[in-house]
Amino acid sequence: MTITIPMIRGPYQDNGASPWSGLAQVGSTGLTMKMALDTGTNLFWVTSTLCTTQACTMPGRVQFDPNTSSTFSWIDQTPTKINYGPWGSMMAEKGSDTISINNANPQGCEFYLATNYGGAKFEEVDWDGCIGFPSGTRQAGTEVTFYMQQLIDSGALGSSDLPWAAFDWDASTKQGSCELGDVDNSKFISSEGMYLPYDAYKLVPSVDYIWTSGPANVSVAGTEITDKAIFCPDTGSSRFKGDPNYIKALLAAISPNHDPVDIEVGMGFDGSTGALSVTSSMYMQTIEKGQNAGKTMPQFAPMDGVPNLLLVGSVLLDNVYSIYCYMRTPGTAQYGDSLEPMGVFLFNKPGGPKVVQNTVGKDIDADEMLRIATEEFDSRFAANKAIHEGAE
Repeated sequence: MTITIPMIRGPYQDNGASPWSGLAQVGSTGLTMKMALDTGTNLFWVTSTLCTTQACTMPGRVQFDPNTSSTFSWIDQTPTKINYGPWGSMMAEKGSDTISINNANPQGCEFYLATNYGGAKFEEVDWDGCIGFPSGTRQAGTEVTFYMQQLIDSGALGSSDLPWAAFDWDASTKQGSCELGDVDNSKFISSEGMYLPYDAYKLVPSVDYIWTSGPANVSVAGTEITDKAIFCPDTGSSRFKGDPNYIKALLAAISPNHDPVDIEVGMGFDGSTGALSVTSSMYMQTIEKGQNAGKTMPQFAPMDGVPNLLLVGSVLLDNVYSIYCYMRTPGTAQYGDSLEPMGVFLFNKPGGPKVVQNTVGKDIDADEMLRIATEEFDSRFAANKAIHEGAE
């Protein structure tokens, strides 16, 4: 069973946030809100009428009013500070209500209601809220609902062995989609792909919810930037972000010729190292609204506190078909099946640029992808078990 979520692209802004969002209906009134579908967070939040800052009340921002929904209930009205890194932070309280994406499959979900946020970054973001797709049940934590888990527990995705989230975005048409539960074989070239086996980001345990793989060798025009980056494709981001040393070196290397950024990471389907080439037509973006509107700028920004991390969003993901793969682990009658992160597949798209450099002489279907991901998952599990047992 598959749930298809149409996605729309808002104006590209100089704030680091993905311009993409899907529409969700919140509460008994079916209030339609633009929600980021974000693999770079474990948060689930909406802008609420409890927030009166300029960022919350600016024209076009939709605010959820808990007093108008007969199905809403409070869980904890203790103000909670949520840190959004370079954006700043928001204050929020926790509640529960029904959420329906694309007017289907209503789910009772816990989420944060933002009561205060501000600053240029929040003012420019084109979303009204965010649904996190962290890398698994454990990484989601227990603060608010893990939406993908909720769909599994409710049976909304049936009994599929593919509880996957697949993203297809087209910047030229500003239309895209997210497929939950399966993949659309017509949207990618199955002989031109690579696999990023999940490898938890252990340098900062509090952010292990992101989808990381590594190590990665990053270079520009033959000049190596690093051979130990932890790579993360993030649907909630727009540009390259990460370790300030990497970002500084990348900016220096691409100037003035704007050469491609080459990334060797993961695995090709023939056993070779996976390879990506991100050209200047992707990372040089014209800012369409807000600060620096009208300027064409390289999309690289430092992030403190995340050593060795190199994260990239829509400047790459607009140009590939990306599949975030979970494995269902049988649970209990009380808790249901859990989800474990397997990894991320990236494929070139028909008529699109050759971002993924790896090619094989045969088509790879969903069954073959499941086999590749499962074998790699089992191999890593066995290796980690051996290391653990050897240390005892």
